[in-house]
Amino acid sequence: ICAERSAVAAAISCGERKFIAIAVVGGKDKLEFCPPCGICRQVLSEFGGGSIKKSGLLEKVEELAGDINTVIAGRLSFSETVQAADELKKTVIEAFPDSPMADEYRCLAQSICSICGVALC
Repeated sequence: ICAERSAVAAAISCGERKFIAIAVVGGKDKLEFCPPCGICRQVLSEFGGGSIKKSGLLEKVEELAGDINTVIAGRLSFSETVQAADELKKTVIEAFPDSPMADEYRCLAQSICSICGVALC
């Protein structure tokens, strides 16, 4: 599951249903704009509408979080493991449960649950 859909799913689990903004940045050597895939565009349009805005700077994401009175739950590293899991049509945790990337996803999930005040399933 992509970062955008993960963010939407986490927010929905915290009771949110309408979004002002979701920011996703990435890149192997530097942060840059990451356009959402088709499925993510569909999910984002169902819950938020609006348009996709380019912003490749972490500072802009932090500024946006402050503007909408929210926090950044965490960051994920660039990893070829994500693409390898996607090719297997599995999540990183399903395909590579002992990988460093799986640990990053677990930490992000814990952070989201902590922010929402719910126990990790």
